[in-house]
Amino acid sequence: MGHSWDSWHTQVESRVVELSGYNFVRKDRLEAVHGGIGMYIKNEIKFSELTALSNPVFEVLWVKLNPTRLPRGVDNVIVGTVYHPPSGDNLEMQNYLIETLSAIEANYCNCGMIILGDFNRLCVRRLINNFSLKQIVNFPTRGRNTLDLVLTNLKKFYEEPTKMSAFGLSDHITIEVKAKTIAQVKSTKSIKQLSDLRPSKRYAVRAYLQQVNVSNLIDLVPSCEAKVKMLETIVSIGINSIMPMKSKTVVSNEPPWITSSLKNLIQLRQNALKSRNTVEFNRLRNLVNRERKHCRAKYYEAKVKHLKDCKPSDWWKEVKKLSGMKSASRHGHEVYRSLEIVDGTTENVTTNLANIINESFLSPMNDFMPLSNDFLTRNNINGGAEPVFAVATEDVFV
Repeated sequence: MGHSWDSWHTQVESRVVELSGYNFVRKDRLEAVHGGIGMYIKNEIKFSELTALSNPVFEVLWVKLNPTRLPRGVDNVIVGTVYHPPSGDNLEMQNYLIETLSAIEANYCNCGMIILGDFNRLCVRRLINNFSLKQIVNFPTRGRNTLDLVLTNLKKFYEEPTKMSAFGLSDHITIEVKAKTIAQVKSTKSIKQLSDLRPSKRYAVRAYLQQVNVSNLIDLVPSCEAKVKMLETIVSIGINSIMPMKSKTVVSNEPPWITSSLKNLIQLRQNALKSRNTVEFNRLRNLVNRERKHCRAKYYEAKVKHLKDCKPSDWWKEVKKLSGMKSASRHGHEVYRSLEIVDGTTENVTTNLANIINESFLSPMNDFMPLSNDFLTRNNINGGAEPVFAVATEDVFV
């Protein structure tokens, strides 16, 4: 919290203006009996006064804050409390602030900056443009004029400023700027019921279904509903016994190649770091790096590598060609080979594929009895009023 005053004597002891729970940093005006600026800082916040940035000509106080918690990417916060009198040289103050902020950027990487105070008529546009700052006070602070400003590069971490009553005999209103409440981050962990879908398990389910005489079991029940239920029971018994559902903790923002063994090593490494066991930390750090590389390589081999040889676009071109939507691909034989032939043969791939497709289209007809060659619609021939294959409108309603 920064404040400037025009009526306090330079010899006023700090204990007179101290507040319980706060440290008080001050910079008295040297060329006059009265005046100066000060800053109150909570006791739990570590800070250091940046006297090297101070200039006796200007009433600006610089402090570096190191709170226990800061936004990611922000190492510390540099706060400058400013009082620029109405009679002060605007150009000299602008140049001083620009030089100081440039030095701050050079010496304190990834720092947050907050420059606040009574700027009077000083134009701050150069500061805003040169250092990517935002002026967040959007209401008058003295009469109809906005003289008290807050410039910062941390705008997104603070609420909108609010007006407060004037402090003491001051004719400037007090500005309150609160940090945003830390949102409760939704847990990225969830418990899901998953089956083991490894190829070995899928082959086991296929072997189970081949060994079970599904037709005989379905014939044992009379109704259609019972037959469907019997089929569902047969399939579910096989899946539940071979690929039972198991609970698994899933982290949504976790890389897919992370394994439980790698996470355990990371936890051990962090424990060693916390206990300041340098030798153990270095050993576990190397183990974590090797395990991470191994996990990523294993995931690449199993899930990613084969995708580089797969061209779904060519497959869809051939599908469009078969349906008459597009001309044949120049490399159609490669697409044919990409389709798995159940019997495992590799000779005459194109012919075999055509036969399989043809049989698939004709297979539904095996369940129907073909009409005899001498079948006639006698009613139509004899001038019947109603055709044999008449279909009422309500018969086709869903």
